[in-house]
Amino acid sequence: MKTGVVTEKDNVHYGDSFAGKIIVLPCSRGSLGWSDMFRNSEYNGVGPSGYVFTTMDSKCGTAIFNTRRPCVADFPADCDPCVEIHDGDYIRLDGINGTVEILVPAEDK
Repeated sequence: MKTGVVTEKDNVHYGDSFAGKIIVLPCSRGSLGWSDMFRNSEYNGVGPSGYVFTTMDSKCGTAIFNTRRPCVADFPADCDPCVEIHDGDYIRLDGINGTVEILVPAEDK
């Protein structure tokens, strides 16, 4: 991944860059190449600045390990970050304490 741009044709974010942004996902998808894509984007200087996963799995863990970026994962059943956090929200991610805070909702910008 040399550009940090989403290339999956059916993805709602097709053509958008994730470079320097916090990615919010329910979990990983696809093969082990999924975590390699994030590792390669990090090596090329176009990786995300952090990750929020509703549920951690081995591919998510591999991506976090390889990129050395902060992550918060494994939310309780009554808290889905993919529902609570919206595109364009400014958030604070604290991987040490396991917290995510919405600082400025997208609709307030």
